[in-house]
Amino acid sequence: MSSQVAQFHQQVLQDRTLVEQLRTAGNFQGFVHLTVKLGKEHGYNFTQREVETYVRRNMLTLIRQFS
Repeated sequence: MSSQVAQFHQQVLQDRTLVEQLRTAGNFQGFVHLTVKLGKEHGYNFTQREVETYVRRNMLTLIRQFS
């Protein structure tokens, strides 16, 4: 798993704008795609597969943070 995904997650938690942008994703694949896109815009480099793995491993935490 990419540590950059975890680093981006920490950045998202500090930035309400990023949180709101990610909340607009209509489904899981949309969330993954948007995460990769926003990550790249903020200087991170990770794949959709890395995001999917991170989300699956941290599902309960992410649900609490983004719902």
